[in-house]
Amino acid sequence: MAVTYEVQSGENLESIARRFGTTTAEILRVNEIPDPQRLQVRTVIRIPVPVIPPTIPSRRPFRNVTTSIIRNILYIFSTDRMLYRRNQRVQLQLIKINIGPRPITLTYNTAQRFDFYVRRGIAGPVIWQWSQDRQFAQFIQRVTLAPGAAQIFNAVWDQRTNEGIPVQPGLYTVQAENVAQELRGRRVSLRIRIAP
Repeated sequence: MAVTYEVQSGENLESIARRFGTTTAEILRVNEIPDPQRLQVRTVIRIPVPVIPPTIPSRRPFRNVTTSIIRNILYIFSTDRMLYRRNQRVQLQLIKINIGPRPITLTYNTAQRFDFYVRRGIAGPVIWQWSQDRQFAQFIQRVTLAPGAAQIFNAVWDQRTNEGIPVQPGLYTVQAENVAQELRGRRVSLRIRIAP
C-alpha cells in the first residue's frame, strides 16, 4: 500500500523516510526520481506503507498502519507494532496531511490539537484517553494547513487505564482524533493485541 505526499521546502528523501517510518530505498523503489539528491519542492511522491499481519514472527516489529481521508485531510495513524508483550509501551503516531488543492483552516477551542483513545475489544468503553487529566490553555485559535503541509502528533500508552490499573492480555482498539471543531468525533482506528 502507498500514500501520496507533496514535498515541502527544506525536505529531503531521508527526512521524509523518517517521518513515514520507511527507507529512502523503499521510496525510490516506487517512484521515478531523476536525481534523489535534488528533490524538487511540490513534487508529489508515493510513500510505501507496509501492511503485514501481526502473526508473522520477526526480530524487527512491523508498524501497524491505517489511512483515512476526511475533508481533504489524509490521516496516517500508526502504532510501532501490532503485537505487544504485557507492560510494553505502545507508541502512537498520527500524521495529518492536507492533500487538497487549497489551504484548510481548522478551529480549536483550546491549545489541544489531537487525542488518542484505547478501548477494550472492538467497541468496548474507552479505558484510556491521552488528554484525561491534562490541562490545556483556554483560547480559540484558527490554524491553516497549506496544501501538502503535514503535522505529526505522538503519544505513548503504558498499558494502564486512566485509573492506573494494568490492562489484561487481549485485543484492543486504539483511536486517534483531530479535535478541531470541523473534525471532532471523526476518529481513525487500529487494533492491537497484548499477548498473555
